This record gives sequence, structure tokens and C-alpha cells, in this order.
Amino acid sequence: MKKPESYELRKYGRLPINLIAHLSLSYSFLFDWDYKLFTFFCSLLFILFSELILFNKECRSYMKHLKEVRLEEYRIATEERSVSENIAIYRERQRELRNSKKWWQFWV
Repeated sequence: MKKPESYELRKYGRLPINLIAHLSLSYSFLFDWDYKLFTFFCSLLFILFSELILFNKECRSYMKHLKEVRLEEYRIATEERSVSENIAIYRERQRELRNSKKWWQFWV
């Protein structure tokens, strides 16, 4: 299996963001106090949101990678079983889904 996109994102994605944040933090102390505080908090917010965006991208790429791995495992597993075994497993999973309730279904 190929590596998920998050490895490339980790390698190249954070460098420009951290560089911009570092420059804005370092240059914020050249000006008066009002401007210093404003740029300091803006750069902190920028770092926070950029890290959240990158974390979201990493999570999505990891979930996509897991989905591909599971589909591959499922394909291999179904090739090894007979049709009647696959039907029995499908019916059992459907029964489990019908019997399990999600937390929001208890309020309905």
C-alpha cells in the first residue's frame, strides 16, 4: 500500500506556515504595545487555525487510507469464502445494525 498524503503534507505543509507565524511574531515586537499585542494574538490565532486545518487534512487522508486498506482486506476475505458464507455474514451484520441504536435514536 502506498503511504497516505499526510506524510507529504507533514514534510512540506508546515514549513511555510510556521515561517510566516514566526516572522509575524518576531516583527510584532518592533512596534508599540497596542500593535504588538494585536499582531501577537493574530499570529497565535493563525498558528492555531493552520494547525487545525493541517490536522483535519491529515485525519482525512488517514481515514481514506484506512478505507482503502479495509476494502482490500474485504476483497481478499470475500474471495476466500463461498457465496453462502458471505450471505450469512451479511445477514448477521444487518441484524446487528438493526439491533444497535445510536445515541440520538434514544431521544426519538
